[in-house]
Formats: sequence, C-alpha cells, structure tokens
Amino acid sequence: MRLFLRFVRSFALPFWPWYLLGLIALYLTNQLTVLVPRFVKEALDALGTGDFATSRTRTWYIAGSAVAIIFIRTTSRLCFFNPGRAIEFRLKNQLFRHLLALPQSFHDTSRVGDLMSRATNDLQMVRALIGFAGLQLLEAVFILPLALQQMVALDAGLTGSILGLLLVALLVLWISAQRVVALTRENLEQLAGLSDHVLDHYSAAPVVQGFCAQPAFTARFDRLNDAYVANAIKISVLRSFVIPLVALMGSLGVGLVLWRGGHRVLTGGLTVGALVAYSAYIGILVARMTSFGWTLSVIQRGMVALQRVYALLDLPLEQPETRALLPLPVPSASGKGIGHRLEARGLTFTYPGSEARGPSLREVSFTLEPGETLGVFGHTGSGKSTLVHLLARVYTPPVGTLFLNGIDVCELPLPTLRELVTLVPQDPFLFSTSIRENILWGGTTDPPLSEPQREARLQRSLELACLENDLQMLTQGLDTVVGARGITLSGGQRQRVALARAFFRTFRILLLDDVLAAVDHQTEWRLIQNIYARADESEGAAEGDGSRLLQTSVIISHRVSALLHADQILVLEQGQVVDRGTHAELISRPGAYAETYVSQQESSSREVVHG
Repeated sequence: MRLFLRFVRSFALPFWPWYLLGLIALYLTNQLTVLVPRFVKEALDALGTGDFATSRTRTWYIAGSAVAIIFIRTTSRLCFFNPGRAIEFRLKNQLFRHLLALPQSFHDTSRVGDLMSRATNDLQMVRALIGFAGLQLLEAVFILPLALQQMVALDAGLTGSILGLLLVALLVLWISAQRVVALTRENLEQLAGLSDHVLDHYSAAPVVQGFCAQPAFTARFDRLNDAYVANAIKISVLRSFVIPLVALMGSLGVGLVLWRGGHRVLTGGLTVGALVAYSAYIGILVARMTSFGWTLSVIQRGMVALQRVYALLDLPLEQPETRALLPLPVPSASGKGIGHRLEARGLTFTYPGSEARGPSLREVSFTLEPGETLGVFGHTGSGKSTLVHLLARVYTPPVGTLFLNGIDVCELPLPTLRELVTLVPQDPFLFSTSIRENILWGGTTDPPLSEPQREARLQRSLELACLENDLQMLTQGLDTVVGARGITLSGGQRQRVALARAFFRTFRILLLDDVLAAVDHQTEWRLIQNIYARADESEGAAEGDGSRLLQTSVIISHRVSALLHADQILVLEQGQVVDRGTHAELISRPGAYAETYVSQQESSSREVVHG
C-alpha cells in the first residue's frame, strides 16, 4: 500500500482536477442509475391504479435518465482513462531515463527481455490499475450504498436476507484474488523470460543458423511458451470459476426476491412495481460485483506490475546528483598549453559480483599530463579494457584512486565529466541506421553547427578514420543502413565508423581501446598517423585568453606499432603494471613488450614479402 500511495503522490496527484471531475460524473451516473428502478416502480404502480399521466411522465424520466447516463458515464471514463495514458507516458520516460543512468554493472547482469517486459507489459498493467481499476472500484463504492439504501427503503427485511448471499460472493472474490496474485507474479516473470529468449534468438540469428541450432532454440521457446500458457490457463480457469459463482449468488438472490417478495405481493405488503424495482437493484448489484471480480484481478496484477517497475526505479544510480563543478584546465608540465591531467594512485578494482576471482587491476599508478599520450600494452585478460572503462567512468573506481586535475573523479558530476571524454571501445556498438546518422550521433552534446560546418567536420572525421575508400564501395555511401549492431559491415569497418563518430564530437580526453585490432597493417599505419594528427588539430584550439587547449590521450593496444609515439607506456600483466617507459626504453630491455615487438616486426615483414 505504501508503494501505491507513493505512486499516487508522484504521478496521479498532478491530475487531481481530472479525477475530481471524474468523481463528480461517476457519482451523478450512479445516482441516476439507482433512480431508474424507482421510476419503473412508480410507473408500474401508477398503471395499476389507472394513473396514466403519472405513468407517462415516469417513462419520460426513465428515457431522460438513460440519455444523461450515456453522456455523464462517458465523461467519467474520459476523466479516468486520459490521465492513465498520460501517467503511463511519464512513467515510461522516467523509467527509460533511469535505466540509461544506471551503472554498467547493472546492465552487465540484467536481461534485456525482462527490462522490455517491465517497460511495456508491466506499465500497461499499471495504467489499467490507475485507470480502469480505479474507475470500477470507485463505481462499486458509490453504487453499493446507494442501491442498498433504495432496497432498505423498499423492504428492510428482504434486504437483510439478500445481504448474506452478497457477503458470500464478496468472500469468494477476495479468496480468489489472493490466489491470482501469486499466479500473476509468476506469469509476468515467465513473460519476461520468454521475451528475453526471443530477443536473444533474434540478435543471434546468424550464429543460430550457422550452427544449425534452430531446433534447439525452438524447443526451448516451446517449453517457455508452454509454461507461460499453462500459467495463463490457471488464471483463466480461476476466473471462469469465480465469476459464474458470483453470478450464481445473484441468481439465487433474484430467486429469493421472487419467492419472498412474491408472497409479500400476494398478501398486499409489497406492490408489483416495488418487486420489479427490487429485482432491478439486485441485477445492478450483481453486475457491479461481477465487474468487481475482474477489477480485483486487474488491481492485483497492477500492484504486482507496480512492484516490478519500482524495483527498477529504486535501484541506486552510479553517483548521486552533485553540485560540484568540473575543475578548470591546468597548465601542462611542458608549458605548451593547458588541458586535463589524469592521475591514478594505487588503483585497484574488482568487478561487482566477481569478488571470488579477485581484482582485475592491482595498484596501478601513473600521471598523464595535459597534451600527453599514454600507451597501455598487454595481452588478453591483462586488464587493459578495465583501465580504460574506469577512466571513462563506465565503471566507478574506488574513492581516492583516480583523479582529474587533482580532483577525485567520484566527486565530479558524471554527465559533465563524460562530455570531456570520448571512448571508442574494442567492440563498438552501432545503431540500426545509416553510417551518416551513426557518426552524427557523436555530436549530440556539441553546440549546434551550420550545415556547411557539419559537413566539413563529417568529411574530416571520415578522412581521419580512413573510411573514404570503404564508402565508395558501398552503393549508398554514407546513407548505407548498417543493420542491427552494424552487422552488414566488417569488424574493421565497424571500428572505424565508431572512430569517426568519436572524431566528430568535441572532446578533451581521447580513450581508444584496441581500435586497430581488426584492420590490416597498411590501414593501421594510416590510422595511427591520423590519431596523432587529430590530437595536433585539437591542440590548435584556444581558450578565450589565447591559451592552447591540449588533448590528453590514452591508447590501448596489443600492437606495439600503435604505441610508438606515446609519451609513456604501461605494460600490464594480470592487472598489474610490470613495466613502464617509452617505446625506445621498453624495446631496449627484455620483457613482454620487447618480445612482442620483435614478433610483430617479423610478421609484418612476412606480410610485405608475400604481399
């Protein structure tokens, strides 16, 4: 209940004028509804005495009430259903923004199908809870006392007999609702698992087809689907049993009215009109109670869905809101200009949930001055990507281990910090749209550009990423749609589109995570030259006081050739820095770096000879 009240305060309360008007319309609707049987009674009693004028007047009252009920009931539904749509819209937006702000550790362990199910199916149930269920519940609250008041006025004794049957029906509804809760929660979880399986199958369709695994995936889909259908059938069977049982209670009530009420009519204690009106009130109550059975089901499903949605909304963000400002650029040690200094002090990091495997980084320390380039070398699993993800704040480093211009990055506003940084991961993500839109997306946080400025920057980004020749081979060039996650492009092309996207935006810190892994040696050499050229272009910019703005760069690679011009190089093994120095220093002494350099030089020579 606390969760529901919190939901009402946050989302429903702003629409209180709508709900107030809806309540008024709902009350008027139910008042007119209980007046109609009374008019019927008066019309029939008037016919029995030969008062045709009164009977005719009451007939017009019945017709007028019916027309008024149509319009007022429609108004009540509009006042309840329209805010429900608006609340669903706002809740979806808030959930979407919250999911984007959650740390990477959450997305590493979450299931996409489950998130999609909560954002679609669960939110639809929440909308039904605040719209349809709210309307039906309030209508029952209004109609029950109004109808019972009229029934007591007609015959208090007969009403007392009927109440016993109504209480039995309410008890049956309440017991069944408790069972529906457990089944509904299980049903929603099964639907989430089914959605997750379908999304996995779709995204991995080439792999599934390549291994001829369609029968296995189809068999698992059938098992999940059968379990979901079996659970849904249980819910339907329960409803199919309860709703007719409530209707049976109503039929027994009508039979009781005819038996006892008919006897009262024969003895003169009750008029025929009163008996007909009383039967009509029984019909109204039974109809509302049957509807209330459905309403309880919607309420229970909506409450379960609300709990699942708030389970996501209540997840803590990576960093709470802070009023701290980014530190101003600092002078470089060389005196060439100003920029941003990166510093790690005993950086040790363990991935959430991987405590048993131990830290992925251990006691990593370095200082990278503005305008300098840090190279990070290591074999697979050495911790290179972990380091660059911490520098980009994809994951949150321990407090007191990573600093920007002397300020702990954990104290800085995350969105603004990330505006300074551009990260090109080893496995880049491309949206299912054109190459042009994928690249332009990189500049969404930059100040607006004119069309000529945007095209000039786009062409320069393509040139730096060595994409011109590839685009000429594509029939639609920049407008080529790359498909899901860029599946229509090669691995090297995807990396270079991501690199062009990074070059298109304005940034001060460049982080490259093995972006040369999928390109040939000739393209690799051109890219290396262009990466350093982009840094020189960036250093040509200036602040208002004329100070040169320097780009700080971190290049991670298992290819030694990419690190030739780095100001300092870290050699990582099993998360630890085992060596450091310049390229010349590292190849002059024994170690993994020197061995890899010799091996790659020989491999490159063989490629040139055979080429």
